[in-house]
Amino acid sequence: MINPSYLASYFTALERAPYDERYQAQMADVDAQIAAWGEIETAITSVQTAAKALYADNDGFNTTKASVLPENSGATVSTGAGAIPGHHELYVEQVAKAQQESLNFGTSGNVPAGTLTIDGTDADGNPISLVIDTSTLNPPTVESLSNAINAQGDDLGVSASVLKDDTGNYNLVVTSDDTGVDNGFTITFSDPSVTQKTLSQAQNAIVWYGGQNTGIRYESQSNTISDMIPGVTINVTQPGELTIDVIPDTEAITADVQAFVDSYNAMIDVFTTHVNTPEGALYANGSARGIQNSIKQTFYTVSPDGMMMANYGISSDPYTGKLTLDTEELQTALTENPEDVAALFKDVATQIDDLVYTYTATSGTIYNAQQSLDKEKASIQSDMDALDRRMDKVYQQYLKEFTEMTEYINIMNATSAMFQ
Repeated sequence: MINPSYLASYFTALERAPYDERYQAQMADVDAQIAAWGEIETAITSVQTAAKALYADNDGFNTTKASVLPENSGATVSTGAGAIPGHHELYVEQVAKAQQESLNFGTSGNVPAGTLTIDGTDADGNPISLVIDTSTLNPPTVESLSNAINAQGDDLGVSASVLKDDTGNYNLVVTSDDTGVDNGFTITFSDPSVTQKTLSQAQNAIVWYGGQNTGIRYESQSNTISDMIPGVTINVTQPGELTIDVIPDTEAITADVQAFVDSYNAMIDVFTTHVNTPEGALYANGSARGIQNSIKQTFYTVSPDGMMMANYGISSDPYTGKLTLDTEELQTALTENPEDVAALFKDVATQIDDLVYTYTATSGTIYNAQQSLDKEKASIQSDMDALDRRMDKVYQQYLKEFTEMTEYINIMNATSAMFQ
């Protein structure tokens, strides 16, 4: 028995098969090109990022490290943005200290009724007081008083603790949270039976750049000094002479250069896959090759003194275009001619940064290529939608014809049966 719907579907599928194959191939090709452009954009952006690290304010060839002598000085030193290689002689006259006071409440551990007053300044330098009526403490112990101070002393910048000495006396110890004269305080208790002792007087750090009393005097509230030598942070712990040497961190610089080389080689792999082999989605694409060639050309930049990256340990494979870094040669160059090496790499990195920005910006090469492909994809989809509509009409025509044929056959069969 004839099935009109089946026959209509079958012949419609036969008719549309060549169109489906063509449109699907076109769509796959466009999708592959879009994906390839995306990988190229990611690859060159990675090179751009690695290149920027070579001359950013606190990275690349501005990277320094520091050493401090004598080793038993207890001082530590670190470098950051703005640090310049150099030799520095310092003398620490005194270190900054936090004020510390103790009140002796005797062996009972109880606090007599009275008023405890702490006067100081807040974070903005404004006078501030903490007043505690000890008759309100429950229980009236040194521990309760310590807790009351800690609960209210944040604005004043003090903290309290309880220490029991070897004679059994309970001592309330109040300490300023930060070092320096500006963070000092006064403490009084109204009951004269409670004795007070200063354990540590607030004082500033005093450091001389050069010799004591002959160099440049520097005073700091803190033992962490970050605005004396540009880009250098010094932590002092005891008086005495200090020798600080700031030098280029050749190992860190080498790591940045290696990261640049690795990202560059990864970019070459992307171009090889998509542009330089017949199977690539962008094989022989002039715009893609133009991007690759422009970035590769930066490798051959010549400095004013006639030097190239090859002179500083980076060589290029003539067949693959990939770079190789000789770390020993680069570190030697960094030690002997740090400024020349930095200048050349900055020139190369700046060129790459500008090129990649041009290619990836709105209306740039990659953006325009992707926009064009998006339009092409939309056009193919429009053709596929039109095909669906046209094939629906073809199906309906087939269905009509096969339905009529089935009806005619049924009539013929019925007529034939009448004469049997």
